[in-house]
Amino acid sequence: MTKLVYLIPYFILKFFIFFLSKRKISTDLRNSILFDYFEIFKSDLDISITTNANYPQKISILAEKIFKILPYVKEVNHYYEENLKFSVLLNYCEAIRSHAPIKEISGEMKKIECYIFLLRMLQSNLRHLEKSSLSNHTALKWNFYFNLANAPISELMETNDIITNIKNLYPEYSQPLLNVMENLNDTKLTTREKFHKLVYKRESLILFPHIFTSIKFDLKFLNNNEENIYITQLSWEIFGISTQIIHIANDLEAIKHLKNIEFQLKEIEFKSEFAKSRSLQILSLIEKLNRYLLLE
Repeated sequence: MTKLVYLIPYFILKFFIFFLSKRKISTDLRNSILFDYFEIFKSDLDISITTNANYPQKISILAEKIFKILPYVKEVNHYYEENLKFSVLLNYCEAIRSHAPIKEISGEMKKIECYIFLLRMLQSNLRHLEKSSLSNHTALKWNFYFNLANAPISELMETNDIITNIKNLYPEYSQPLLNVMENLNDTKLTTREKFHKLVYKRESLILFPHIFTSIKFDLKFLNNNEENIYITQLSWEIFGISTQIIHIANDLEAIKHLKNIEFQLKEIEFKSEFAKSRSLQILSLIEKLNRYLLLE
């Protein structure tokens, strides 16, 4: 019943935009509103806007502005024909959470996708994990994350339970995470200070390459698991940028971020077939994004 406070205004605007665009724009809800960890007046309302081919992007920008009349609407993703061609880069778990289009993937690829999903949730929820015990809402949210990653768990009580579960579920990928967690567990540091300390660890650039794109570091000698972590993180990053491209045409920091990722990928000689294939797909999407941003 409480969700109706958010949903009734949303659906009024949804149908208004649908007919305003002559049925060329469709919208969907994303993230917490669709699932059990939604909290009224605490959770945001996230939306995706899908625009048909050859329809002016300025109309989808207008649609976003109309939705943001509602104060609780925060993140809006934009899907176009061009970026949907690269939906293989969209993380499997995030696609489900975001109610976004994605093709079914194989079991081994799904495993690394699920691991990266949990890493991303760890990164984005770090400020909620600074206390040793979890709030009811945080525990509920993390139970949902683990279920989404095909790894249901019985109970979460402590912040360390999250790391322990990730380590046990993905032992082949977990050593870099365990190394960096030495810093993340230091309760004397603020979140910002923790991430500054991460810069000095090789593992940080493997686990979170999207954060440290400006750091020049020799990553030529990665094992297969490290390559898969690295490339799957950048897959998430680049596809995510493609859904926000209308906002960054004049954003010099975003443009520099793209260039740094492109430089990194061209420097590394990947050994695993998965990483090689993903690298080419990422570079192809970067090329399209660069053309849009008139960087070429």
